[in-house]
Amino acid sequence: MTTTENDRLFKILLIGDLGVGNYYRGIHGIVVAFDVTNEKSFENINKWFQEIDRQATDAMNVLLVGNKCDLTYDRVVGHATAKKLADSLNIPYIETSAKNSTNVEQVFETLAIEIMSILASTEAKASSVSHQAETKSDESTSTTKYFSDYLFNLLIIGDSGVGKSSFLLRFADDTFNESYLATIGVDFETRTMNHNGKTVKFQIWDISGQERFRTITSSYYRGAHGIIIVYDVTNAVGDSNFVFIFIFIYHCTLLLEKSFENIKMWLQIIDRNANQNVKKLLVGNKSDLTSNRIVDHTKAKKFADSLSISYVETSAKNSTNVEQIFKNTIIEILSST
Repeated sequence: MTTTENDRLFKILLIGDLGVGNYYRGIHGIVVAFDVTNEKSFENINKWFQEIDRQATDAMNVLLVGNKCDLTYDRVVGHATAKKLADSLNIPYIETSAKNSTNVEQVFETLAIEIMSILASTEAKASSVSHQAETKSDESTSTTKYFSDYLFNLLIIGDSGVGKSSFLLRFADDTFNESYLATIGVDFETRTMNHNGKTVKFQIWDISGQERFRTITSSYYRGAHGIIIVYDVTNAVGDSNFVFIFIFIYHCTLLLEKSFENIKMWLQIIDRNANQNVKKLLVGNKSDLTSNRIVDHTKAKKFADSLSISYVETSAKNSTNVEQIFKNTIIEILSST
């Protein structure tokens, strides 16, 4: 389709369900649309950006659109999750409803403004520099590719309360929050690392450990390059009277030892839903609480060795081995490519 802004004519491509092949050529902007009530269409956004990366030019304006926002009770993709993905790609995100026309005009106005700003910048530089400098300017103003040398999709799974979200936040933002809030469905973070002179971008999905979300989140396993299985090595004991502490210790020992025992269940979920060659890493979290440990390192390492997967202990609180886990994941994934 075409749109105009200040008497300029722009070609805009709408994608999100069917292949479009050669139509990428000559396009000024692309609208990538997904259905906020359809989780699969959101997962496929990565596929569409890979297609854009292959087919389109570098100097391309892209907008992410979540459609059917009027169906509030049927929504399965939260605004914050979609916005975070768009921010990681440095593109705008707008939600719309084709049914009641919410934000439809704004989508195309926003894209037209984005295109105009690029064209104005390019034209201004072209009028003030020589041909040689002009060529360099074109190269320098080309937008960065959406993907780095490598793009890896990772999942973090495990029982509720083992510290998956804290582990992810420590890696993505280098922050730690003492308070506990259970993840509802999924959360999402990104981060870029350097490995042997190459840029590796992680898209990381924090999967809720609550059983009621397992049917919803099972689809995230498909397309994952690596899966980090997290359990809690500790038993957090509060200050109280002796009898309460004794009962609490006994109860928590059973509960948290279960997070280690449940690794087998998580491995079965991986086997059912993930690709056969997905890389797995076992992580024992809260290693800083040494006096409260209930699963020793030797036991966990022996179990990981029996599965031929790596085992690392970490502390999201003091960041011990957090970076190393993701470095190990890069090596594991690249070794199989």
